[in-house]
Amino acid sequence: MPCPAVMEFKAYQSGNHKNIKCNDMIQCYPDNGLCDGHNSCNDGTDENESFCKGYQCPQTKVKCQDGLQCIHQYSMCMGDAAQCDDGSDELETYCQKHKCGKGFAKCKNGICIHESSMCDGRTDCTDGSDEIEDFCIDYKCSEGLFKCPGTVTCVDDSYFLGNAEFDVSVEEICRSR
Repeated sequence: MPCPAVMEFKAYQSGNHKNIKCNDMIQCYPDNGLCDGHNSCNDGTDENESFCKGYQCPQTKVKCQDGLQCIHQYSMCMGDAAQCDDGSDELETYCQKHKCGKGFAKCKNGICIHESSMCDGRTDCTDGSDEIEDFCIDYKCSEGLFKCPGTVTCVDDSYFLGNAEFDVSVEEICRSR
């Protein structure tokens, strides 16, 4: 089944995937590879600057500040290597306004970390805000975690409790902390 050239802004559907033909009229690639910062076409037509500037990212992706790339929304503000070539997905000014994805919590500087990493006794936020005592006192631990009495640290009991190899109670886990 033929697919139209990328500059025609059309696609053909095969199952749940849409495919787009490169301008070389030989290669096809999935539409989720359009304007993602990686050449899917040998001739680079899927990353054409003038096309990508006007391209609207799919719902699950966001556009980088330079308008040339679409990255997954959960890749934004993760405190690691920038996914956007322009680095805009890790800028503190942007991250302060960005909403973290499901299962993630926001550090004071806007970086998103997995919610189970909040108040776990290990610093994960680049600014250390995930372990600040005043914050952790009021923080409700994520599902599967609990606070030992008189502490501010969230503890994961899933490995110990209910595991036949370990006959350990919550009290014993808390005493060992």
